[in-house]
Amino acid sequence: MKATDRLALGLGLRHILMRGVTAAWALAGVLVLALPARAGWVAATGGTETYYEQNGVYYHAHIFTDAGAGTFTVTQGGEVEYLVVGGGGGGGGAYHENNGGGGGAGGFQTAVTSVVASTYAIVVGAGGAGGTETAPGSNGGLSAFDSIISYGGGAGGGGKSANSYPAQHGDSGGGAAIGNNRTVGNGTSPRGNNGGTGRIPAGTPWEAGGGGGASQAGDTGGLGWGGHGVVSSISGLTAFYAGGGGGGQDPSPLPGGNGGGGKGGAGAVFPPIAPTAGQANTGGGGGGGASDGISIPGASGGQAS
Repeated sequence: MKATDRLALGLGLRHILMRGVTAAWALAGVLVLALPARAGWVAATGGTETYYEQNGVYYHAHIFTDAGAGTFTVTQGGEVEYLVVGGGGGGGGAYHENNGGGGGAGGFQTAVTSVVASTYAIVVGAGGAGGTETAPGSNGGLSAFDSIISYGGGAGGGGKSANSYPAQHGDSGGGAAIGNNRTVGNGTSPRGNNGGTGRIPAGTPWEAGGGGGASQAGDTGGLGWGGHGVVSSISGLTAFYAGGGGGGQDPSPLPGGNGGGGKGGAGAVFPPIAPTAGQANTGGGGGGGASDGISIPGASGGQAS
């Protein structure tokens, strides 16, 4: 995760006002806080600290990159804008003619709140594990700044076609497999969206459902495509976060959503093309596996380094 204190120049470089931006992310989670100048100065410590400039405003960044618990200590409070993204869900595994659904993106939320001189708990959510023919994938972990929580994305459906695992609910839901269980993972508005159903009825080219993203449901761009995430520049760089993973299909990979969603796998080719994991530092969902006779695991959601 990454936290940033915003600084604003006064009349000269020697007059720097701490306006308190705090950003945080890992492969799974993002937390960003930003303070308007009129609210006064914010002073804080925590993480690996760095600086950047954006539109004439200078930012002091505190970077947290490991999944798990941390702290952010404020010694002088004020009003902050935050961005919090949860961990991406794992893609569903594939076996024989059951392609796995893409993992849902971690929840995305941004708003304004106030901080006071205190130590605040920070949690960076890890990405969920991909599924296999015998075990479902797992949801991503939650990310939190104090009581502000974004939950992880739901795992994609998968497993054997005659006894497949349903997609899981999350802040964005996992995409459905093409086996006998076509259950879609539901998202939690406004932090995310539902996973996709894939091709119904199942048939060539056997697209499993894409995982939901922060701004779109799975399958919005095409059957099996991961839903797109949301763009933000609060970290100092313009980037997408919280894209859903692509579903597995035959014979070519389906794309994940903008915001780090992994590509789905492809079967009916030799060797089969493995799905890709959710991209680092985005909260993107993992791609679903695809198979034509052998077991192919789904890919993991966005992980912390």
